[in-house]
Amino acid sequence: MTPEEQELATLVKEERQQAREDAIDSEIANRGREVELAQEAVKQARKEMRAADKESSDLRIELENQKQATADKEKIIDEISKKFDEEMTGIRLDIDEKNRKIQTLERQIRSEYLDN
Repeated sequence: MTPEEQELATLVKEERQQAREDAIDSEIANRGREVELAQEAVKQARKEMRAADKESSDLRIELENQKQATADKEKIIDEISKKFDEEMTGIRLDIDEKNRKIQTLERQIRSEYLDN
C-alpha cells in the first residue's frame, strides 16, 4: 500500500470512528432526553396523585359531615316524634276521661229521666 493509500485508509478509519462516536453521543443525548421526559412524567403523576388524595380526603370529610348532619336531623325528628306521641297519648287519655264523664252523665240523666 502506498503512503497515500495508507493515509487515505487512516482518514477513512478515523472518519468511521468519529461517526461511531457521534452516533453513540447522539444515542446518549436521546436517552438522556427520554429520561428527562420520564422524570417529568413521574413528577406530574405524583402531583396529580397528591391532588387526587387531597380531593379524596376532602370528599371523605364532607361525607362524614353530611352523615353527622343527617344523624343530627334524625335525632331531632326522633325527639319531635317522641314529644308528639307523648302529647297524643295525653290527648287520648283526656278524651277517654271526658268520654267516661259523658257516659257517666248520660247514665245519670237516663237514670233520673227513668226515675221521673
